[in-house]
Amino acid sequence: MDYFMQEAKIKRRIQEIEALRYRKKYTIQQWFVTEDQTKCQKYPPLFSTEQVMHIGETWQGRDRYLWLQAKVTIPPKMNILFFDFGKTGGGNNSGFESLLFIDGVPVQGIDANHKEFLLEPAHLGKEVIVALKLWSGLEGGGEERQLIHELKSAFVGCLDEEANDYFYLSKMILETIQQLAEDHDRKYRLLKMLNGSFQRIDWREKGSPQFYDSLREAHLFLKEALQAFPKSDLVQVTAIGHTHIDLAWLWQLKHTREKAARSFSTVLKLMKEYPEYVFLQTQPQIYQYIKEDYPELYVQIKQRIAEGR
Repeated sequence: MDYFMQEAKIKRRIQEIEALRYRKKYTIQQWFVTEDQTKCQKYPPLFSTEQVMHIGETWQGRDRYLWLQAKVTIPPKMNILFFDFGKTGGGNNSGFESLLFIDGVPVQGIDANHKEFLLEPAHLGKEVIVALKLWSGLEGGGEERQLIHELKSAFVGCLDEEANDYFYLSKMILETIQQLAEDHDRKYRLLKMLNGSFQRIDWREKGSPQFYDSLREAHLFLKEALQAFPKSDLVQVTAIGHTHIDLAWLWQLKHTREKAARSFSTVLKLMKEYPEYVFLQTQPQIYQYIKEDYPELYVQIKQRIAEGR
């Protein structure tokens, strides 16, 4: 097969696996809406059923704030909340962002780059109030305009961890292939490895037990092949998590404070999931904002600092 066509086929298959990572999904169809006219509410307001929005509906605004809330019963074997509420801007506030609360506690930022919230044992088998502080965004420094967003998807589901790991590993290898020069020998060796892995997947009944069994076989093949791959480069890369937050740029200071809460809550959640994760942020004013706005996050930050993380 032509290498270009092979690469394109693998890309499509990876996109299919992305959706198939969820073995069960229960849509959260109805959301109760309260608009924050003050634009400064930090915690969810009292639960109100006066206004309703459904999946598939749109909302719009400029620097507009909506609270979405729903009472959700988490089945014991479910492990994830998923949200797709719109496209996030490219770092310049030109798209929606939101902060997720579970029973009134801020737990993670939700945006186009962070759609999943991994549920914790304390949530399972219980009814919880899921609340999101949605912000419409600004226009990113351009001409003032109303931004339109869609509530595309929201569900509680069961994430297949092996399928999830395989999706990200194969995606990472494909993105590496796409960065290598056409005359780089490793480009084609990696492509051959990835193609060999995908040939082990039974695509005849996608989503069936047989499909997931074959996916595990493909994942094992890929991990072993990658482990055996020659590693002769005299380069070692060490990566440290970081988020760059301008105190005032194309937004107001209140937007900075909100961005800090979304970013730090996400980082703290990642630290629960990945004990090896280390994060760097050196702006004292950002920490001061967190201390004042969400003291429960500040307590967690102090704990992680004490751990050297």
